Amino acid sequence: MVGMVKRIAKVIGSTIIYLAVFGLLGGIVSFIFDVLGVISRAVSDPLFYVLWAVLGIFCGLFSYDSGGGILAPESKTDWRSRKDAGTIGLQVVVLETLTLIALSIPSALLISDSFSQSITFFVAVFIGMLFAHIAFRP
Repeated sequence: MVGMVKRIAKVIGSTIIYLAVFGLLGGIVSFIFDVLGVISRAVSDPLFYVLWAVLGIFCGLFSYDSGGGILAPESKTDWRSRKDAGTIGLQVVVLETLTLIALSIPSALLISDSFSQSITFFVAVFIGMLFAHIAFRP
């Protein structure tokens, strides 16, 4: 039981790290685009949404794969090739979704300059996780 609690904490921690890394990357790229001003205003607004959506999808893909590896450490092969990969993947989706919900509201309201872009990022992370759960199972 203690081992499972540690693994759950590691999944939540790795999800937070992925969100922070991809969020920082998005912030840097957004800052560069904004400061350089090389993109017209008509193009820049949709571009920022596309940027955050793409980063969110990749964040969801990577965090899902990492979370499954954490929950199934005893696997000698890739965890997605196990018979119980669907169950493990569903556990990862639930844990990471709860983490997303817990972090998205304060992040969008308190930290971000753009509420709608923050929501775009978090929804894209969720979509990336769901896509990985459906597409990458045996």
